[in-house]
Amino acid sequence: GSNQYHNNMHATSVLHSMHALLELGGVASLVAPALGGGETGADITRLACLLAAAVHDFDHLGLSNDFLVRTGHERAIRYNDEHVNEHHHVAAAFALLRRPENDFLSSLPQSSFRQLRCLAIKLVLSTDMADNNRLLSDFTALVAERSPAPPEGGNGGGVESRGGEVSEVSEGFAPADAGGATLVLQMAMKCADLGHLS
Repeated sequence: GSNQYHNNMHATSVLHSMHALLELGGVASLVAPALGGGETGADITRLACLLAAAVHDFDHLGLSNDFLVRTGHERAIRYNDEHVNEHHHVAAAFALLRRPENDFLSSLPQSSFRQLRCLAIKLVLSTDMADNNRLLSDFTALVAERSPAPPEGGNGGGVESRGGEVSEVSEGFAPADAGGATLVLQMAMKCADLGHLS
């Protein structure tokens, strides 16, 4: 059957938005130092982000996680009631990519494939709205912690939090480690998913 929301048009829109955030929004450059790996690592990060955006709703039934859990759906059983849709999207996508005719990742070194797969999984799982408040809280704390202090007499482009919302981020903000960089990418994924054009 046709899914009115979680469809190819939505996936294309999220993919486009993720690319824009990475390249035009500067997210890829922002996280690269914390993730390391040089140019190859940055390329793997970009590929993981774009792959996650493309598959984040793959094979969606059009039913919420809550509904799947409450009705004892086989997917809820398989994924132990946790991020049911999201686990299925990423698992089914990687299963499809393992087919020889689809496996464009087969030439990657094993370590690069593991890095890509790990990040793609984290990004797809972050699209579960059940974790929205935790991710937003963690991101707000990261930005507040990692932004330079404003100069005396003004906010100087620092972080200003109003009701849990980050209103402005200093140009000096940068995640310090892979965990912080992954959180920034998860927020970019959420923005791409929720701010879609389709």
